Amino acid sequence: MGISMKKKDMMRLIPFLWCLLVGFVALAQEMSLQECTQYALTNNLTLTNTRINTKIAQEEYQQARRSSVLPTVDAGLSGGQLFGKSIDPNTNNYVDEGTIFSGDVSVAAQLKLFEGFRQQNTIRYNKLRYLMSEEEVNQREVEIAFEVMNRYYDALYYTEMLAIADTQLVLTTLNMKRVQQLVEMGLKAESDLLEMEAQQAAEIHRRTTVKNKRENALLLLKKVMNFPVDQPLMLEKEEFSALTYEAVGVDSICSVAYRVMPSIRRSELKVDAGRRQLAIRKSRWYPSLSLGGVLYSGYADSWMRPINEADPSIGYETVPLGEQLSRNVSKSISLRLRIPLFSAWANCSAVKNAKYSLAIARNELEISKRTLRQEIAEDYQQMEALAEEQEQLHVKQQAMQEAYRVAEKKMGQGLMNVIDLYVAKNQLANAEAELLRTRFQWTIKKKTMDLYLGKWK
Repeated sequence: MGISMKKKDMMRLIPFLWCLLVGFVALAQEMSLQECTQYALTNNLTLTNTRINTKIAQEEYQQARRSSVLPTVDAGLSGGQLFGKSIDPNTNNYVDEGTIFSGDVSVAAQLKLFEGFRQQNTIRYNKLRYLMSEEEVNQREVEIAFEVMNRYYDALYYTEMLAIADTQLVLTTLNMKRVQQLVEMGLKAESDLLEMEAQQAAEIHRRTTVKNKRENALLLLKKVMNFPVDQPLMLEKEEFSALTYEAVGVDSICSVAYRVMPSIRRSELKVDAGRRQLAIRKSRWYPSLSLGGVLYSGYADSWMRPINEADPSIGYETVPLGEQLSRNVSKSISLRLRIPLFSAWANCSAVKNAKYSLAIARNELEISKRTLRQEIAEDYQQMEALAEEQEQLHVKQQAMQEAYRVAEKKMGQGLMNVIDLYVAKNQLANAEAELLRTRFQWTIKKKTMDLYLGKWK
């Protein structure tokens, strides 16, 4: 009985344990650069606020379109009590004493017919602002993608450097054991063993330093991604590609970057918006025409009528509210033409400032293009230089590896002292570190070229 119950309990636990296992596997899953970038773009709160600003700009654009074709309609309702000498709203005659309650209700509508093309230019201006806000979102995405890329490769670099430090520590430990054996055999002095122990301590310290840098790089990456700090983040190991780039020359990259980079497109939209803003300012010089209409009715308790038309002596009563409102209806329609004559030079000043703003926007566009071209040229030149440097460092690393192998062999034969072996090992470690550095730097420059070509998602 007890055994069967235990089996049932175990069977119930299996789904729970399976879910835990799947959860741990998901947590331990390695993330690629693209996945880290997508995570950052999804969870970055600053980018979320920028997207909300885009919705605000879109609503302002839609409202500008609606206000250009739809009238404004207002309703009003008022009431008051008159005391002492006052004017009777029904007869317009003075009443010396008594009180009168009166009220009115009205509905007014107004439609703008012409404002010197102000409405059309306002619609286009708000549309350009909406498009500019979209480019601000894209620009923020580029900045986040670039920051994630740098932090991602920093973390990978220190991960690889930690692997090199581990290898160097293992080699030092093995060499120390060999020296210890040679000391025991009387082939090496005790000072050589002490030298190896000092080298091992230095390797442990170097490994600790690199490990701390890797942990700090991961924390910075999590910060950019808005990734939970208390959760593990494992990165997919980078496979270094061939040292070639399909884009040919700076000009070809610039021609594409001018079309796709949000900073350039936003500057171009800003110039167009400046033109529309100038047209809006000039529209103040033109006459404006509007159509208006009012529907009005009123009520007063001084409007009396006989209770019985056949016998007025019976008494009087106040005409009911509904009947008064129905009989007092008045309608009006009007056209209003406004001609600007003098505004203390306010309109002229506004036009001048709009022209200045347009000139600034054009200069900013040219500055953005020149700055972008300079950045592309510098990054492209550095990418080519890193490719050449990487080839040379690869040859150097191969030579240092062979030199260390020979030094290790001589050390085992008692033909080399500990210091020379340590120098050979450090030269190999430095060569490997330099090669790793150039590989990551070249990869970053290559990815930067992709960003210039619009590949940031």
